[in-house]
Amino acid sequence: MTYEHLQLIKENINYVRQGRPDRRPDRQIQPRIHGQKLQNSFQTNKEKYEATKKIGEDFIFKIVRDNSKPINFSKLGLSLLAELPNNISVVEVKDSYALMSNLTDFTAELIAKTKVVNYSQFANIDEFVFQTPEEKMGPILSKEPIKKGQDYTLDVQLYAGDDSLKEIHKKVSLFKEFLTSFHATLLDDCILQSLILIKVVIKGSFINDLLEHKNVYFVDMPQNSIYNIDNINQLSINELPNVESPSEDSPIIGVLDSGIIPTHPLLKGSVVASESFGGIKSPFDQQGHGTMVAGIIQFGDLNNVLNVESVKLPFKLLNGRVTNENNSFPDEKILVNVVKEAIEEFINEYNCDIFNLSLGDSRFPYEPNTKMDHWSYILDQLVHEYNVVIVVSSGNYTPHHHNGNILERYYDDLLEDPMASLIPPALAVNCLTVGSKVKDDTPYQSDKKLQHVPVTGKEQASPFTRVGYGYGNGIKPETIAYGGNYSLNTSTKHLNTSDRNLGILSTSLFNPIIGSWFETRSGTSFAAPYITRLIGLIKRNLPFAKGNLLRAILVNTCITETKIKNYVSEKYKNKELKHAQLKEKYTRIQGFGDVREKFLINSYDHYVTMYYEGEMEINKVNIFEIPITETIYNKKGKATLHLTLVYNPPCRDSRIDYTGVKMAYELYRGLSLEEVTKYTCKPNSDEFENDKLPKHLKKHRCQLTPSMQEISRGTILRSSHRISSSNTSQQVYGDKYYLVVKCQERWYSGPKTQPYAVVISIEHENEEATLYEEVRGVLELRNRTRVRQRV
Repeated sequence: MTYEHLQLIKENINYVRQGRPDRRPDRQIQPRIHGQKLQNSFQTNKEKYEATKKIGEDFIFKIVRDNSKPINFSKLGLSLLAELPNNISVVEVKDSYALMSNLTDFTAELIAKTKVVNYSQFANIDEFVFQTPEEKMGPILSKEPIKKGQDYTLDVQLYAGDDSLKEIHKKVSLFKEFLTSFHATLLDDCILQSLILIKVVIKGSFINDLLEHKNVYFVDMPQNSIYNIDNINQLSINELPNVESPSEDSPIIGVLDSGIIPTHPLLKGSVVASESFGGIKSPFDQQGHGTMVAGIIQFGDLNNVLNVESVKLPFKLLNGRVTNENNSFPDEKILVNVVKEAIEEFINEYNCDIFNLSLGDSRFPYEPNTKMDHWSYILDQLVHEYNVVIVVSSGNYTPHHHNGNILERYYDDLLEDPMASLIPPALAVNCLTVGSKVKDDTPYQSDKKLQHVPVTGKEQASPFTRVGYGYGNGIKPETIAYGGNYSLNTSTKHLNTSDRNLGILSTSLFNPIIGSWFETRSGTSFAAPYITRLIGLIKRNLPFAKGNLLRAILVNTCITETKIKNYVSEKYKNKELKHAQLKEKYTRIQGFGDVREKFLINSYDHYVTMYYEGEMEINKVNIFEIPITETIYNKKGKATLHLTLVYNPPCRDSRIDYTGVKMAYELYRGLSLEEVTKYTCKPNSDEFENDKLPKHLKKHRCQLTPSMQEISRGTILRSSHRISSSNTSQQVYGDKYYLVVKCQERWYSGPKTQPYAVVISIEHENEEATLYEEVRGVLELRNRTRVRQRV
């Protein structure tokens, strides 16, 4: 029997989270000697800056530190612009007199450790230096042999500090004067409080001048959508099912792609608006990619609906064409402007809060310890501002050097080749990234000879899917869905990336030669919309749900026990890898695993889902009581708690801590609410309680799989806890578990609340267990009690 999910109740407390003071020691140096070194370094750089100052150039340099102990830059007359790897900070001099005055006091040993501008401010600084042009070059430009007479189209990012937008526009105006001084052509710009981008065409002979400008943060070739997807029309169908348009209250999904053909026989009536962005004239698909994505969102597996008499479309679609007939972005536009304009228009005009973005640039595989790309960053900011869901594909990887050994090596290639890592915008921490797995493993035998074999079998990782980890080693992709397979000609060793039997069937452009409205393609582009469809189904069931809750419900159903995990464990078992190393391998491919669609919308007698969506004050704690009923302990079989926390923090690509807020949770058992509060919170005063459980209570903190350390680097935190069903366990831990959700401020200084969602499921492996009515009864009783207490 199916039931609706239950709303979770938050405990009525408002305590400050526990914290620990920074006890890292200052480096011990001799202030007179070290201070004189810093004074000389600063003065030399200041003279050099004044002698070579360019138009619109501010006094910007980098500070090299010996460790990561915080420095109060504003007290020194500096403004922090960016934090880079290896303990490097980029700053702008706002008040050189204040800096030199404090540095002089430090050198004369006049600064006491107790003062605001204290010993740490200078003891932990090694030197002041300027950035080199090479440090500002992006991964593509750095590999490009620059030809002096050639024109280059470049994205130029400027440092964005804490200036007002008015001041930022003044700085940008001066920088544009600098560009025009050597006849650069300005194509487009994106000027935001936290991101300044200018797209220019510039001669190769002037690129070094551009890189030497102190206000330049980053320069590279523009990102684009480059997937190189083969187009195989294969299916001709004369009789199609009757299509019924979506209901008036159906969820709205925005498809940002190559456009959609709204007159397609299976999509007609579902595309409620079509718009083009970035200067593209027509909003309608000329490439087939976007129409395929739309068909997967509406139908999932199209084979399931081709033989029925009629079908009702579940969603309204917004067609946002952002790429041209080659599936690339307009050359003259900044990519982030095109994407931002499309998403914001669909949000503001149509109240759309689900988007699919099956695009990516394969030239930019993620390299650890590099800055976040612009595309991912702008998506993160949009999710933070609007609390929407943006589903993105992990990107397609091409195994260039398989030499016919791909059947044995393709998992090794995915996990070992740096070029197989995620590409923009799949790195966006606030978005939901989807990898690809195999649906079919029977290749098309065009010559009737059995010489074509699939690269891999059903439910395995697709040979083209890209793998994590993501930015800052967060879990990416979060999940996987069907995206297709490749085949190998065992005679010629040729890799067929467009085998018509192994791809994903969907709606597409009409092929007049064979009279077909359908085609098959392989790619992660077609795995992402399958997950977008599932998000839409959750939204249809819970119309009030915002982005955090929609992501949380989906990921909470995920299961890591997949064929991918089994294969990886078997393949690498003899390589003397530890359990954690094996786990890392399959997690990088599948994230949290497969979505169990059965549990997305409905709860069952043996599987109960509870949810909460709201906001919490930053640096505070929220606590949720989880009802543990008699059946959980007494019914034969094992019970498991599944926990998912999702939030959408503010982000800055100029910070080592990319997210401005960090959230985490802990699970406790067998303690009273008062005890849980005592050991996880502190009152609104200056006195801290103990910041950890006493030794005799440590067993009351539940072990989570995966651990908080493994999952806390992302914004989707998902783990499980197995409940012991013994009588002893029931006597010791009782009928209450408490989930403690903590929110920690990093660098963020905006509104002091953070939206988030929590989803908790209790699953009993015995399907005869009757948990649902028991859990609902406890929640309803608790709610009635609280109402009486308020009265």
